[in-house]
Amino acid sequence: MNAVMRSLTAKIVLIALFVTVALPASAQPLADRIPQDALIYIGWAGANHMPPGYAQSHAKSILDGGEIAKLFEESVPRMFRKLGGDGRKIDGFATAVAALAGPVWRHPSALYWAGLDANGNVPVPKFALLVDAGDEGKALAEALRPLIAGAPAQIDARVEEENGLVIFAMGPSEVSAKKKPAVPLAQRKEFRRAMDQLGKDPAAAFYFDPEGVIDQADQLVGNFAPPEIKERWTIIKDAFGLHGFKRVAWAGSFEDKMWVSAAFVEAPEPRVGVNKVFFEAPPLSPGILAAIPQTSSMAWAGHLDLGIAFSEARAITRKLDDFAATEFEGRLVDFKAATGIDLQTDLADALGSEWAAYSNPAATGEGILGLVIVNHLRDSAKAEKSLSKLETELNALLKEQNRNRPPHVAMRIIKSGDLSIHTLSVPGASPAWAIKDGNLYIGLYPQSVAAAAEHVTAKGKSITDNADFAALQKKLGKDQPTSIHFVDLPRITKSSYTELLMLVRSALGPADLLGAQSPALTMPTIEKLMPHLTPGAGVAWVDKDGWHCKSLSPMPASGLFVAGSLGPIVAGAEAALAWSTIPEISRARANAGRAQSGNNLRAIGQSMFLYANENKGNFPASFGDLIRTQDVSPSVFVIPNGSTPLPPPGTDRDKIAEWATRSSDYVYLGAGKKTTAGPDVVLAHEKFEVFGGDVYVLFADGHVERLPVSRAKELIERRADGIGL
Repeated sequence: MNAVMRSLTAKIVLIALFVTVALPASAQPLADRIPQDALIYIGWAGANHMPPGYAQSHAKSILDGGEIAKLFEESVPRMFRKLGGDGRKIDGFATAVAALAGPVWRHPSALYWAGLDANGNVPVPKFALLVDAGDEGKALAEALRPLIAGAPAQIDARVEEENGLVIFAMGPSEVSAKKKPAVPLAQRKEFRRAMDQLGKDPAAAFYFDPEGVIDQADQLVGNFAPPEIKERWTIIKDAFGLHGFKRVAWAGSFEDKMWVSAAFVEAPEPRVGVNKVFFEAPPLSPGILAAIPQTSSMAWAGHLDLGIAFSEARAITRKLDDFAATEFEGRLVDFKAATGIDLQTDLADALGSEWAAYSNPAATGEGILGLVIVNHLRDSAKAEKSLSKLETELNALLKEQNRNRPPHVAMRIIKSGDLSIHTLSVPGASPAWAIKDGNLYIGLYPQSVAAAAEHVTAKGKSITDNADFAALQKKLGKDQPTSIHFVDLPRITKSSYTELLMLVRSALGPADLLGAQSPALTMPTIEKLMPHLTPGAGVAWVDKDGWHCKSLSPMPASGLFVAGSLGPIVAGAEAALAWSTIPEISRARANAGRAQSGNNLRAIGQSMFLYANENKGNFPASFGDLIRTQDVSPSVFVIPNGSTPLPPPGTDRDKIAEWATRSSDYVYLGAGKKTTAGPDVVLAHEKFEVFGGDVYVLFADGHVERLPVSRAKELIERRADGIGL
């Protein structure tokens, strides 16, 4: 692909990203002009062509109360016009984006992506942007033409306009302003079946065809890849169960003043691999919903079965690579030997599949710092025993690394009534956990954990007793969901409106510095905003065809209001917490990594002596000889938490041996030496350039010692000079 083609492709990708971000959501308009081979379809009805429900919606009132439309009609074009005129080499691109912003905001628009055309010598991307711009069509087409100037003929880049419909296309496809495709996407049965799951009259929609992506990958691999890659690709597809991941669809519409968002992932039964982990779940139990207090302002409950995820991960690893699977299982055995915990049976399987998270201002205050996580356990006794063992191991590690010097960082147990709370006290926070009544509670502070456990013990009113939540659930019409969420937007926004404004300005400020001059009143005033904010909720469920989701909120992108509730104050607190705790945690992790590095050298030394026993007392000529002859893991040749990558799964033994000799984080000095060498003879050491202070050193009697670099160099030089031989 030449430089011109790379430049044009980059511009196309940037325009696609711009349009995707510019659309408040993505739509079914123009689906009759999109070919059926679309792998990705994004569309938008246009602000001037909204479906009937929009006129009475909260979203229209909120948009009319602010100046959001001006962002796309004035600010974005202004910014790109300035960029195009400041002498940079983006004039044509900037002009195109400036011309696109307003028409895309106002009129029906769509993106089409059909992957790569692999029929020629070089794969060519198949992309199109369609805008039904009406009277603005001719001017828009002229503004887009500079983008295709100088494009190679083989990529077929073109701009067309017919009766106001503008098409900017790249690659061979049936996309045309003059006629519809022979079989448009709107008539493809898979597309229609997916969209039928989402309701009628969407203002916006999105469609993704993973099955088509996999089919195209099969074609590309078949045409261009060597035999070993073809075989590998087949194994990957089978291991992850990719053949069961069919289609993804999303649509947004207006109903009874509310914004209705619906999604569908087609992953039919039977499900295996990642589909089994993510798209298979039973209805939520009353117990997990009872753990969420009635007064919660934000709440979520759903499934994540870590036991199944762990089992599937092991199965996938076995299918992908025997060597990697053996390595992985060996690490699990080592972990159990060190801690007494089987990660699968003692921990992952002991945790339940049902999780909840909530913020309850009545008990712990508003915002993310009061967030509580709850897991409905399968085996409380086993989970508590395993977590306590892990805690003991962590405390021992922290004590060893700190060597009884301050600061003293350790988990400890405190009491709140009859509840035992395990907490780590560090500046700014005290992350805590506790188990009671069959639930695991996790919070940033022990007070949050205590309040969460007390709510369940006292059988307090739950989220199902919240009138707003109950009304929204009834309107959503799903009695046995596999997950739910709820957000009390009026309460959150009322207490954090100024933080929301700061969040918006944080996003728009950089654009203003580039000349956008964004509207000062992008967000409506709080008096105009509050009457149109309502609580929002959503449900998800699973059936034989796949995963479904439906939610209600006052307007698209209402998650922005939730983000605003966290506010700069929370962000500042979290930043302060990070600054205060990360150095200590990093120090503990770094020290733990250094200790493991010493263990690596001990393992290398043991392998060297085994080699010597088989070779008349001679140590090997290189690390590679150990890989070829001894049962030693490649991971012992790299420093934990370092930057040296391990060989990829499936690498043959000889190549791993070459890698160990060439790329190890340790320097080998054992070549030509025997087991009869003196105890102060250095056989290997950490690279001096990695650690400038102390380094671990392996000696000829098998012991490992941490020494100052100057002392290590002195020992090496003495032996090289024959001193002490």
